[in-house]
Amino acid sequence: MELSTAAQRNEVFDAVDPYALLLAVPGVVAVVDAGGTIVWVNDQVTELSGHRPEDLIGTGMLDHLDMEANPLALESIGYALENEGIRLPTILGFRAVGDRTLMVEVVANNQFSNPAIGGLVVHIRPCDERDLIDQILTAMAGGAEMASVFERAHRVGAAATLRSSMSVILMGDAGRAAIGFNSADHGSDRVARLIDAADLWHGVPRVNESVILPNHDAMPPDVRRVAVEEGFSSIWAYPVGLLGTDSVGAVLLFCRREAGPPEPSAVMLATQLSRFTQLVLDRHDRSEQLLHAAHHDGLTGLINRNRFYDAVEEALQESDHPVGLAYLDLDGFKVVNDRFGHRIGDLVLIEVAARLVSIVGARGTIGRLGGDEFGICVPGMDLDALEQLTAEVLARLLDPIVIDGRDHVVGATLGLSAATRSSVGSADELVDEADGALIGAKVVEKGSARIAAAATARSWPAPDLPDL
Repeated sequence: MELSTAAQRNEVFDAVDPYALLLAVPGVVAVVDAGGTIVWVNDQVTELSGHRPEDLIGTGMLDHLDMEANPLALESIGYALENEGIRLPTILGFRAVGDRTLMVEVVANNQFSNPAIGGLVVHIRPCDERDLIDQILTAMAGGAEMASVFERAHRVGAAATLRSSMSVILMGDAGRAAIGFNSADHGSDRVARLIDAADLWHGVPRVNESVILPNHDAMPPDVRRVAVEEGFSSIWAYPVGLLGTDSVGAVLLFCRREAGPPEPSAVMLATQLSRFTQLVLDRHDRSEQLLHAAHHDGLTGLINRNRFYDAVEEALQESDHPVGLAYLDLDGFKVVNDRFGHRIGDLVLIEVAARLVSIVGARGTIGRLGGDEFGICVPGMDLDALEQLTAEVLARLLDPIVIDGRDHVVGATLGLSAATRSSVGSADELVDEADGALIGAKVVEKGSARIAAAATARSWPAPDLPDL
């Protein structure tokens, strides 16, 4: 049986033209002599690089390699020339027509001792995508910015398998903006037009379920209109799940000039890019959470003491107008905390923070400076305006806080100050002035507000506030 099979194979092989077979081998096949000159190359080189075989034959192999793409390229070539047999694949940069550098995988087979060949047989196939994926992994491991990683992902999308003219990572459903990575002929305004028309991407895809629009007939009218105008013949959408959940956190769009559904290899690559996107978004979210935790109070969500001082300093630096500052300490909070426990105390602090935010709004910044101490910083507010704001704060905080059907009442005592950049040395000095005024107010009467003495000496009038 084995002999019969071997005989059959030989019979079939004898019927095949070896030269035609060599020309049809997937990828580029070249023969290089001992001096490094290309003596033969198949027609596949034109599809890969734009070079015709006759343009390359008789030229030096090294003349077509980009040594910067792989500094060890020369060493790999030298090893292949000196050692008989097949060498492991090497990644090289190959110069194509138009001064482009293609990343290719090269397998060399030293056949100098074979009189029928007498050269180094080289098999070359493109590996731009693999190299770019390696770059994505390297960038992710090195902590690169999200945009940098996604730019590499777009380059993978534009390569031979997916052939995407424009790639878009749509992240609106996850509370983020859409990020588009475009080829040279697609600007951000065009990305926006597609996204505006693409209500289809909001909530339709589910994890592991792609939406494939292989031609214009399959597209909703709004999407089809933009696709026709932009020259897209097909759009593929791949959902990106939030890590560890079944929720969709983003949608990866590939907009193509060609019509048709993805081939199996394209599906695999698009799925791989979706997973990379998932990991990048997860890492970005975690970084944002850590950054938020470093700058914010975990209970109330207000900025913490350090970040509040930074905000005051920024306000002083950004304008020549006064920056109003109030340092607030709750009255009666300790009684609530001791009598009803920390859970109730925490809920009271959360409600106080919410009331302060509702009063100040977008005019200023509120921070939790300590246990029951809060700071209010309002750019462009002099002492007269700060006085009016303080009266509103004191009145609002006296409203009962209802928790579990029980009223809890806390008040506040405040110290006030205001300054311009030229009249105060730093944010520390301005906060310290308000803190000193707070201490003085508490000595006189809790539930009152006092203006710092230094503030009254500045250029704008600031009469003493009455006890409120």
